[in-house]
Amino acid sequence: MEETLISADSGKHKFIMEKVIVVEEISPLWLMLIRFYRLLRYKIFYIRATQKVKRSAAFKGACDKGIIQQIDLNQRITSFCGMNTDEAFDNINELYKIFVKDQLILKAKELYADDNIELAFKKVLNEKLARFYYLDDMLFQLREKFPQAKLFVIPSNGTERVRSAGDEAYFYLCTRRILQENSLKYKHNGRCPFPKLLIALSFISWQREAALLYSKAAALQLWFTARFLLGFFFPVKAARKDFRYAVMLINPGVQFANKVQKVDFLVDDALILRKDVIFISEHKLKKEFRKYMDDNKLFFVDDIYANIGPKAISELFGFLSLLFMKKPSFLPIMEAYLKLIFIYAAWKGFCQNYKIANLVAFNDVGIKSIGRNVILKNENPAMRAWHYEHSISHRIFAATADKPLMSLRYHSIGFIFYDYYIIWSDLLTQYFRNHLQHIKEYITVGCLWAEHTANIAKGMIASRILDIGKIKAAAGNYKFVSVFDTTFGDDLMQGYDEGREFFKHVESLLKDLSDIFVIFKPKKTRRSMVKFCPEILDAYDGFSSHKRCCVLPEYISPSEVIAFSDLIVAVPFTSPAFEALCARKKAIYYDVFDKYRGSILDQVPGLVIHDYQNFTKRVKELLFETDEEAYNKYLDTQAKGKIEPFFDGMAVTRFRKLLSR
Repeated sequence: MEETLISADSGKHKFIMEKVIVVEEISPLWLMLIRFYRLLRYKIFYIRATQKVKRSAAFKGACDKGIIQQIDLNQRITSFCGMNTDEAFDNINELYKIFVKDQLILKAKELYADDNIELAFKKVLNEKLARFYYLDDMLFQLREKFPQAKLFVIPSNGTERVRSAGDEAYFYLCTRRILQENSLKYKHNGRCPFPKLLIALSFISWQREAALLYSKAAALQLWFTARFLLGFFFPVKAARKDFRYAVMLINPGVQFANKVQKVDFLVDDALILRKDVIFISEHKLKKEFRKYMDDNKLFFVDDIYANIGPKAISELFGFLSLLFMKKPSFLPIMEAYLKLIFIYAAWKGFCQNYKIANLVAFNDVGIKSIGRNVILKNENPAMRAWHYEHSISHRIFAATADKPLMSLRYHSIGFIFYDYYIIWSDLLTQYFRNHLQHIKEYITVGCLWAEHTANIAKGMIASRILDIGKIKAAAGNYKFVSVFDTTFGDDLMQGYDEGREFFKHVESLLKDLSDIFVIFKPKKTRRSMVKFCPEILDAYDGFSSHKRCCVLPEYISPSEVIAFSDLIVAVPFTSPAFEALCARKKAIYYDVFDKYRGSILDQVPGLVIHDYQNFTKRVKELLFETDEEAYNKYLDTQAKGKIEPFFDGMAVTRFRKLLSR
């Protein structure tokens, strides 16, 4: 098949060919189909491939022979539904005007008696709109690259990390039809290049999701009926209890696993008394978690659905039946409506037995939190809802001249509804506002976990790191450099290649500096590394056998590592290095691919290092040429106010004072 290259007006090359198929993500299935399309004389391109495929001999052979070729689009893959979020946030209010009179949205507003419940629908639509704009931009760029070809495009069902239902083609067509009818902007105006068979399969997936939704609604109707009848025969007898504070257990596995950043870290029995606090989990806690709560005399409710009684359910039958009685809405709206009905039942039942003055949560930004907070505030208008930041890993820190702030928004933190947002740095205030959040006040308290680090360093909190025999034996003989990685992925901010190169440079550092001992604190579990990047797991196994290295077990907390170490080296821009700085511990970010030159934290001299030569130089300076007094002066003159306004390791105390005022 002939292939001609012509020069475009922009100076870039475009392809002219008879038949082209572009696969967004090469999977094992597509490896098998390549031969079939080659027989049909298609030129085959792909945008990305799964890690399993990349490691296969068949894929490498097809690439080496030119059977398939990678095509580079000007799109930043940062995770499924985290693509093209800028366009979504900029256009969501216009899109919402189309749906604002939807009967399900109107009924949800009637049920909750609060217009803020619309935030839940905006959040869901914004996520879908971001995905639409990503697909639309992909199709537009491909049509420009292949203007005269018979072009077919195969979209993927998300990325390796987060898969969708596989309805991308039909979803795109439905959304484009909605935008066409309402004169909303999009790029690709030509023929949709999805194969007809793919559209048919995508339609089936869409209908399957709709059928599943109706099945859930029917099951919920039956469950409500059973609970309603049982409520009369076996009423839940509980005296109404008042608590000053309610702490949400959103991710119990994480919250109970960390023995330093404990699930009850706010309870000090001075400003926050344990008798005033109720811990709330939507689901039953594990036996060991319940034991911890009982042993520490912490009151908890670990199944809020048990509180759903006849009174709460009686209001909902009509609202639930509406799903079956009206013409189907846009599927994402129907899904949100059904979820909001269930949330209403659960939290209305909770409010019959409990009254709270302050709700505290972290990483709780879904539509469940919106419905819950609306109900709690309706029941007690004086109730204050607090959301605290548990890490600093936001895209604002990756923003540079070619990756500006507004292109780095993320749908998951859009449209959240709280009174107060407790943040670590003033740098985040405007960034969060750009996500159209409904927050009364952003309050900077500093890095929460730096207080734990400082207290460990002072001996106020016990550390288990010297229980590790290899580290205990090395103590006093070496300078300890602790390395923190991140979640690597080609659909994330740091790709797999970046992770591999980062570890190669750490290995070189070990060879070049014989008087250091390197401690590794992996972010991901071995199981996750095996699945997504076994080469990084191999690197860790190699470091484990090195006489001047130790790979820590999961139970050791980052704060214990930071407090013990002479220097922290972290992948940009993860929380441990930020925590170290705020606890006045030495830390640097190593930008191994020089991607973040000019970013916000790069404006602090000596904090972000971009090449190996300066990496070794800075490590030597901090370990052997910079004493505590000099480093504190550096923090006060170069970093304080730019990163965090306090640098005193007192953020948790400030948070407690705010809660108790």
